[in-house]
Amino acid sequence: MLDLFPEWRHRIARAAETSSGFTPTPLATLAEQVAPLLNGTPYINGAVTTATGAAAAAEASNQSAAGQAVAAGQSAGQSGVSAVAAKTAQTGAETARDSAQNIGTAAANIIAQAAFRISQGMGGNLPFAWQGFWNAATNTPALTSGAGTKGFAYVVTNAGTTDLDGNAAWEPFDIAYFNGTEWLRGAGAGLPVAAPKFVATVAAQVAGMLLGTASGGNAFEIADAQGYQLTTIDTQGNLSTAGDTIQAGSMRFDADAPGMLQIRDTNGFVGWEIDATGAVQSPDGAVNPSLGPIAFEIVEDGLTGVLVMDRTGYVAFDTTGLFGAALANTPSGFTAAEIARHDAANLARSALLSARRASANYAAPVWGYSYCDSAGQSELMGWFSVPPRTVNTSASLGALMMGSMVYGAESGTNVSTDFVPGGGSSALQPIVGTSYNITTDEQITRPGNQLCAYAPSNVTIVVDSSNAQQCTLTTTDTTTDFTKGTWSATSGQSGTCPGLQVGDTIQMDGFTGDAASNNLQALIYGLTQAYTVNSVSAQSLTLTVASYGNGGSQNPVAVSGVSGVSIQILWAGGYYLGEAQCVQASVSFRRFQLQARGLLTDPSRQLVTYCSAIGGQSIAALSKGANPNIYNRGISAFQTLAGIAQAANVSFGCYLIEWLQGGNDGSTSYATYLAALEAYHTTKAADYMAISGQTTPPRMEIAVLSQFNGTTFDNMGVHRAQVDYCEANPDRAYCIGAVYPAFDYYAHVASNGEAWFGAMRAKMRDELFNGGRIPFCVRMTAATSLGREILVDFQAPVPPLTIKAAGVGQESLTLPNYGLVVVDGSGNTVPIASTALVGELTILITLTAPPPAGAWVYCAPAGGYGADGSSNIFDSDPTVASIPYQWTAGDGTSFPEQKARTSGSTMSLANPAVPYAVQITPGATA
Repeated sequence: MLDLFPEWRHRIARAAETSSGFTPTPLATLAEQVAPLLNGTPYINGAVTTATGAAAAAEASNQSAAGQAVAAGQSAGQSGVSAVAAKTAQTGAETARDSAQNIGTAAANIIAQAAFRISQGMGGNLPFAWQGFWNAATNTPALTSGAGTKGFAYVVTNAGTTDLDGNAAWEPFDIAYFNGTEWLRGAGAGLPVAAPKFVATVAAQVAGMLLGTASGGNAFEIADAQGYQLTTIDTQGNLSTAGDTIQAGSMRFDADAPGMLQIRDTNGFVGWEIDATGAVQSPDGAVNPSLGPIAFEIVEDGLTGVLVMDRTGYVAFDTTGLFGAALANTPSGFTAAEIARHDAANLARSALLSARRASANYAAPVWGYSYCDSAGQSELMGWFSVPPRTVNTSASLGALMMGSMVYGAESGTNVSTDFVPGGGSSALQPIVGTSYNITTDEQITRPGNQLCAYAPSNVTIVVDSSNAQQCTLTTTDTTTDFTKGTWSATSGQSGTCPGLQVGDTIQMDGFTGDAASNNLQALIYGLTQAYTVNSVSAQSLTLTVASYGNGGSQNPVAVSGVSGVSIQILWAGGYYLGEAQCVQASVSFRRFQLQARGLLTDPSRQLVTYCSAIGGQSIAALSKGANPNIYNRGISAFQTLAGIAQAANVSFGCYLIEWLQGGNDGSTSYATYLAALEAYHTTKAADYMAISGQTTPPRMEIAVLSQFNGTTFDNMGVHRAQVDYCEANPDRAYCIGAVYPAFDYYAHVASNGEAWFGAMRAKMRDELFNGGRIPFCVRMTAATSLGREILVDFQAPVPPLTIKAAGVGQESLTLPNYGLVVVDGSGNTVPIASTALVGELTILITLTAPPPAGAWVYCAPAGGYGADGSSNIFDSDPTVASIPYQWTAGDGTSFPEQKARTSGSTMSLANPAVPYAVQITPGATA
């Protein structure tokens, strides 16, 4: 497979920028170079045993620290962060912290310039057709969302908020790039394009102003056309300006104030003043003014008094009678050097994890029929995931299923122990997403094929006088016919088709005022204000209000002749199975597999997938020997495949067990679940090997439980066990992340989310089976406290960490504290004052008081902690899914999903931080 800028080769092992080109440093060599940062931690068989030695090594002695820094600088020069970065790292290397910061900064700049190219390179859109510069503040030249010429790229000259397909935070040197469907933002990617345009030997004239060193007496000057100096920076770095004020963000430094100096906000309110006598004054109402080393704090929260403390947090004077004794011995927190050492260790750990190589001791998809068992609970089955998104899979691709559905006709029951092929035949056919009614045990074809969308010019609703939850909806618009629909483009048919039917569910939108309660409402988990169709005619519907998930519903509100109302069918009900994530996982991985081998098709080696998942089951109920022995479904399906293979004289074997489970293990301890998970994997692998005769066991691909179904028992014991099992067995099992960024309906994921997570699975399989690298997840690795501060260390495949909104129910939200929660030993929430990303892989949590002994940090916990099983912490992986976010009006997609994103937009495959918990360790070192 084409290797486009591997993360760590590009990040730390970039070749020196010389006239003779550059030579990449192998990852194995890189691992040896960064191993000393881990205090001699061995790199044995591709496994990292610890990452806590960096701080100890850095603190050993000043001489040792300086030596490490010089070595790091030399490594940067040899490995090629850049010639400039290498020189900076060497000449400024007085401490290990400085070295880590120089390397990290240079690497981050390189990634910022290349990330956009990587992302587009994966989509095949390089090279750019550069069109010049674009002002994002004034939209000059005028660019329009969704419109443009494919390949056109502009370098941003002025920061601005012009919204291009959801990108509205433009900075200078960003690139605006049109991929044929939408405008994408490449952060800092335009720097190599723009930089050559601003080189001048003495001074450059820009819009009538001289920029440079025209007078020769300063390092930098801004002067008008006549040479009058407006602002200068001398050779010592001192700034001088001819004006009276300096604006810094929202604050104004005013030297022309009534006193000697005032600091004011943009509204003119004084925040700080030095008067004509030289006295420093703070305005009335200031809570925490500071005079150099002394801070004065006016204590609030119902207390009265003044607190005087030094800059390290030690109390010198306290009239509140409360804080003096409590705070006198409390350290203030981590220094910048300590944070830098933590971050350096986190980067080194992630580099070593990225360098691990997969072995041949475990199975790979090498047979004529390579089997994948998608096992676990209902999150894998496609509950609520209607209409399906992966349709019309090419027969020549070689991604197959047995029968007409990937999950089999036994999916609607939890007592059947054998595989029952959909449609009655187990014949192999291309894998596709399907729709299955579990109450009637029948496959249905209407979702996604028969579009039911109506926009009548007027709507009247009359509420039933005897039943306030029922109503009649009518329209006088004869161009509307509720009994007719339209065939979709993917159905293979054209023209009209049957429309709404009795028993269907509809959604409405566009009502205003008091009647807005008639609109479909998105809840944190579920939907409300959907309506069941009781009767239907051309211009009339009789309806009963309904709801899904944990929400109630409001009675319909009567209206007369209102316009602007949209009515569409809604398939997001609890009676249907749809797009299972294993479908897109198989399709996308198969494409990766063929590309890696340089083939368009390969009928001699194909993938076969079966979903044996069953809703509402604990790991004990899914294990071998339970009553009923539903464990046997996957085994039974594999035996069926064995018969097909033997009849066709084709080799077969099992290469992978997918896993997503844990929602019914809310009271299972960490130790119990960990033992059960290992036993399940070991037993099932042995059973598959016995059937096929294969000599290597299948690997296990684990998605960590998340969203509403998460559990916090035993400090998120199930989540920790799933992650720790993978990290203790890095070649046997691997963790791919969590599904929580996707929209969900009461713990089940919408069809776009299932397709997205299938693409995530495929990305990890590509890395493992085609790239030979063992995947790993974004997660917390440690939490260290000092005073009120907690430094949380992370690992990530593609640093740095980023903070962005994630799907919580049917909303895209940024959670309090990014989804991080601190709890005491009893699971009670410890108040957090602030949370900040302070390094590439380090987050600082500041509490309102020092954490109690035995406290934990939770990431993405479910329950009553306010995170709802989600987080906003991601890495910077630029990969995008090969399948876009998609919907068509009337295909059954909910209005919240339609409003969330444009159909056809790309779906990012940045890795989310998995739900996990770490216990806080007191101390100042990593």
